[in-house]
Amino acid sequence: MTTGPSGTEAGHRIVSTVLRHDRKVNSYKIALLRALNDVVLAYPDLRHEGRDVAVPLRLLAESWVAYYWPFVATKDEILQGPRSQRRSGLAHDMGFRPHLRELRIAWERIHGPSGAAGGWLLVEHLRVPRTRAGYDARFVKQYRGTLRRIGTNLRQPLRYAGEGEWSLFAKPRRLREMTDVVAVPGTGPTEACTLVPPGLWRAFRDVSLWVEALAIHEWSLLTERVGGVSRGRAYELLTERPDNRLPLSWERNGVELLMREGHAFTCPWTGRRLTPARYQLDHVVPVAVHPFHELWNLVPADPHFNMHRKRDRLPGAAALAGATPHLGVDLRRVRGFSRPGGAAARGRAPALRAHRGRTARDRRRGHRSGREHRVAPQPGALLTRVGGRTCVRTRHDKLIRDRIPEIMDAEGVRYETRRLDDAAYRRALRAKLVEEAQEAAAADTPDALRTELADLLEVVRHLATTEGLEAEAVEATRAARHRARGGFARRLWLHWTER
Repeated sequence: MTTGPSGTEAGHRIVSTVLRHDRKVNSYKIALLRALNDVVLAYPDLRHEGRDVAVPLRLLAESWVAYYWPFVATKDEILQGPRSQRRSGLAHDMGFRPHLRELRIAWERIHGPSGAAGGWLLVEHLRVPRTRAGYDARFVKQYRGTLRRIGTNLRQPLRYAGEGEWSLFAKPRRLREMTDVVAVPGTGPTEACTLVPPGLWRAFRDVSLWVEALAIHEWSLLTERVGGVSRGRAYELLTERPDNRLPLSWERNGVELLMREGHAFTCPWTGRRLTPARYQLDHVVPVAVHPFHELWNLVPADPHFNMHRKRDRLPGAAALAGATPHLGVDLRRVRGFSRPGGAAARGRAPALRAHRGRTARDRRRGHRSGREHRVAPQPGALLTRVGGRTCVRTRHDKLIRDRIPEIMDAEGVRYETRRLDDAAYRRALRAKLVEEAQEAAAADTPDALRTELADLLEVVRHLATTEGLEAEAVEATRAARHRARGGFARRLWLHWTER
């Protein structure tokens, strides 16, 4: 591949030739070019200065997980090439089909039916160390094994793309064995990489939307021919994207509770005082860069400034330095609450530094590809389709306060409740008592402890009433036991006894 003035033009011709005229026994070549195109979209501002760009096979394999996900559904597998006869029987159309099928089965044991877009959610979830840490080590090992298997199969289209063998892409090697190349950010020195010539990289960058459209078109035609489904159905599967965003209801309720208790919040960017009626939760690192709602990244902010000034931008060094005192106060205040199943707030200044400078790349990727990063569901949630949208359904199966349905109605949350009979109500109250006691024990700030103790007392009051116990009688019994056995003021700790 040339690197001079004609390099980009030659790159255009090569992309068109591979997609439209290269011999294809399966969809590998199409998937390869589509994945490379996605890498370029993710790093459009990469400065290669006329040198080859090293792209890790791992990054391409992650894209293949998402691309091929809809074709390995256990009850509706769709072929992606012919199955040749071997001594041991019919060979798979894709060398990694068994691995990806088993990975999808394992993922759906956690999250329920995933649909065609489940692969995107899986990849986004396991790319982030904090969310990856929440999964069983065996599942993570299975995911990485699938990536390695796909990486092995990637060598086939890399070898045969273009005329002859290894004419367009060099044989994959470890990054540390290469010289005079520019690596995609995040590539490890021991990772196997393929080299993308600079002219081809520029060609992808210049006509990325055309490459995406042509790749999907050619892939749909091939799937119709070998997979036995219509090209329209294939197109739907190849373009399916998760469109769910978890609502910020839990986080907003926590902030508003603190405000109503008298805690003052100030916008870190403008210094304006915030009220329950006038504030927004701002993602310090934009959702386009870090696609998860985590408390360390959420801060109450002036809604006008958030919508019209900051928007999806990362704060600059000066703005961040000026906001740091407010950010520290707000993070300490919200440590006492978190989304169920989520992590408590922790300082993430290194994360801000790591993400700074990527906003232009991600904004350009979203604009050029029409694709948007989405929040993946928490472990234990189900993906459902409602009115053409993908929603996250989380099971709670617990007793709730009387006004919670009103709050969810106001927020547009869909839900299902039922009224408990007397026996079930008593059991639920006792379970709620344990739940609230555990939350009170876990509270690590005075404000959080006050809130949890109030919740605990509310449950105690209802449990006593349900069991026919008067509050005065309970208090009299407490006082009698205090006189007989004492309280806890002396802070005595019992190590052991002998009888």
